[in-house]
Amino acid sequence: MKNAVKKVLSISVALGIILCNNRAYALVEGDRSDSVIFDKDFDTLSLTQEDYESIASNQISAFSINSEANEEKMIQNTCKAYIATSRAYVRRPDRYSGNAFVEEESTSNATIEYRTSEFEYLNKLNEVLDSEIIYDNISFDGFKTDIDGENAEASIVESYSYYRNDGFDIESFRMREYNFKLFKGDNGWEITEVKTNDAWEEEGFNYEPINIDEAINAATESINIDSFYTSAAYIGAESGITPMWSQTLYVWSYNVTNAVNYAEKYFKETHENTVFGINPDDNDCQNFVSQCIWAGLGGSGSNIKTAPAVSTDVTGTENSPYLWCRNTWSNCYNDFRKNWAWDNTVGFTNRITISDAVSPGPYGFMTYGSSSIANASVGQALYFNRNGNATSCEDLNHAMFITNVTGSAGSRTTSNIYIAAHTGYTNSAYDLLSSYAHYSSNQYATATIRAGYYTTPKK
Repeated sequence: MKNAVKKVLSISVALGIILCNNRAYALVEGDRSDSVIFDKDFDTLSLTQEDYESIASNQISAFSINSEANEEKMIQNTCKAYIATSRAYVRRPDRYSGNAFVEEESTSNATIEYRTSEFEYLNKLNEVLDSEIIYDNISFDGFKTDIDGENAEASIVESYSYYRNDGFDIESFRMREYNFKLFKGDNGWEITEVKTNDAWEEEGFNYEPINIDEAINAATESINIDSFYTSAAYIGAESGITPMWSQTLYVWSYNVTNAVNYAEKYFKETHENTVFGINPDDNDCQNFVSQCIWAGLGGSGSNIKTAPAVSTDVTGTENSPYLWCRNTWSNCYNDFRKNWAWDNTVGFTNRITISDAVSPGPYGFMTYGSSSIANASVGQALYFNRNGNATSCEDLNHAMFITNVTGSAGSRTTSNIYIAAHTGYTNSAYDLLSSYAHYSSNQYATATIRAGYYTTPKK
């Protein structure tokens, strides 16, 4: 985006905010019909904190016969106001506070404290990176609620796009599902618990507040190490897997541009992929990353079994360690995760670990710890271990795909990396890594794809 275009956008957004705030002023004066803004896309700064609170607490359907529908609408607006003001807080902490919609006794709830610290971290990150969100756009979908007297549970999907002037010159996108518990007291419906479907918020996740100083340090500290490279031959030798393929194989180049183009085209996709499907129950992160690498190796068409995938049509057996094909698994390993090389983070990273130049499939190597972040490059698969340092494929919990980097190889941080990622139907991202997650560089690993080796020449 050129500087002139940026200026026009900034002016347009500023004017839009002014106009929206004129409309928002009417809300304070009692015109509740404008609360329908919550049913549309809007900039989070287009309403004031007081406007959000007025909408959330207002009897939206005061003349409705269906009081249950009225309660549902108030719950929905409370959830939306909480999310929108939290996003606005990241941009203007002096004007917004998401916790206005939290029950006072629940402010010390672990999930509330964690969520609050998350948005405080994002605000601090912008400050430290000397960047700001120039504009944003938020919308909601998929609202569900279950009311039981004074208690309720609700879920809603947030779609959030924004432009940060951080040098990447790209619009970011974040989609995730929030799950709330609420209580209706004297002040109406208030939130008592909030979780999301972020990849790390799995069962057993410890909702401790983010240590903001440590997280900021991890996002910005220059590692300054020498360029790191590990040969695939060495990695393969260490794996204990003896190459079993004896045929002459053709080299298929890995086109990073094609892989990134695929990620950019499908990172927002939440519907059923017509070729590869989607795994809402088992998450979709590695399925998406495998698709990007498949595209980079020259994959096209709708047959999931043809090269660059490696199916039993190639290996002739389900006992092969080299299978890499959607909905195809191996019986090679006792660890079921390693048998699912297309869909499972452990399976794919193990598949890259054992890769060599004499066996069919993608060929590359793994890098673990701070070296993986310092030398991150476009077209790599990126992983983290949410429980500690990443040291082997068995540690890894979540897969992402690197679409852009800044800085110099050997000294990159999580604030020099942009990623695209999927988790189930509703958690996608095209975001700065340090904004997407707050882990230290030691908790990451990368899979570098060099090429592919196949029984047929590349078309």
